[in-house]
Amino acid sequence: ITPAQGGYYYNNHQPVLGTLSTEEMESMRSVGDLVQVPEMEVEVFQQLQEEVGGWCSEIQEIPFEIGEIKFFDRHTGGVNVYFPSRNKSFSLHPAVYSEV
Repeated sequence: ITPAQGGYYYNNHQPVLGTLSTEEMESMRSVGDLVQVPEMEVEVFQQLQEEVGGWCSEIQEIPFEIGEIKFFDRHTGGVNVYFPSRNKSFSLHPAVYSEV
């Protein structure tokens, strides 16, 4: 990566994926926030999920669905997100969703 001409940004402002503690995640998101899983490569999604709650085939069907953060799992580092369209919760890696 090399510097380029353009706007200004804080080079060290954004966290490196996978380095946030549960406390830091909670400061960025809150219980009750609505989130959505964007489309991503299944292999990447699966690899991230293995770190927090494991993988099941049903998880790969949730991209673009909106869910609600229910709690932060301090043991695994995952975030429990409830998807009303499925009437089911999944423990998701914090890097696989974005706020709606």
